[in-house]
Amino acid sequence: MREEETGEVYFANSLDEAISILSDRERSLVPIAGGTWLMRSEKRKEALAPGFLALSNVSELRGFHMESNQISIGALTTHHDLGVALEGSPELFGLADAARISATPGVRRLATVGGNICTDGFHSPDIATALLALDAQVEVAGASGTSSLPLSEYLNSRKERPLDEILVRVMLPRMAGATSHVRLTMKSSGDYPVAIVSVGAVISSTSVLTDLRVAIGSVEETPRRWTALEDALEGQVFRPEECKSQARDLSVDFNGRDAVDAPGSYRVSVLPHLVQSALASIFNQKRGG
Repeated sequence: MREEETGEVYFANSLDEAISILSDRERSLVPIAGGTWLMRSEKRKEALAPGFLALSNVSELRGFHMESNQISIGALTTHHDLGVALEGSPELFGLADAARISATPGVRRLATVGGNICTDGFHSPDIATALLALDAQVEVAGASGTSSLPLSEYLNSRKERPLDEILVRVMLPRMAGATSHVRLTMKSSGDYPVAIVSVGAVISSTSVLTDLRVAIGSVEETPRRWTALEDALEGQVFRPEECKSQARDLSVDFNGRDAVDAPGSYRVSVLPHLVQSALASIFNQKRGG
């Protein structure tokens, strides 16, 4: 990276200090945590920001707490640390798998949960997609105070969020049932996936699907829930081919994005198979397979 293109870096030592620095609009600073996306700006031919605010010293953004009714994940939790923290939690297998298989081992030790959620230009976020299937909420803090909102709402409003706002943590309600996370890459595990499916569901002793949650990532610019499919399969007996057929019929819901790794039509076309695989994984978990 050429020296003249490097933005100035500021460091904050507390959440209040970080908000105060970001509130200075003349600086136009961009918050940075693991930096795994920003460090590739030049490769994407994107201009560097005038300056950056490093959040690595802000202790309020750290921590992982698993309570009886809720899980709290600090925004600075890395993918690697999240995967380790979720070991032995079968109901969170999908999120743990997303943390363990995203990107490469080196990137997973730097990339953070907060970065995966906040990076608007990154269209293939495994963690954000898995969190959508868990009905996650996010806590944000800014000059106007602290508030919480659904992750889906946050993802769809990222371009309009206040510039002094910082994502503090993610909260997950403890839920019954099982989860799974599947993704398709074109070449190797280090590639960005062309499509991601994360699901959560309860499967009864008679194989009936309830509390179904299906989240789709990388197909469109922003991950989202596939509510039409959730509604169609809710209360149905799990039959793999019928689930795949329903997904195929409802895939007109998506307007796939075209990119160098795959055309939008291909991303949409693989969704039925990925949905079938994700649901089969949950069914196998129930059977102890």
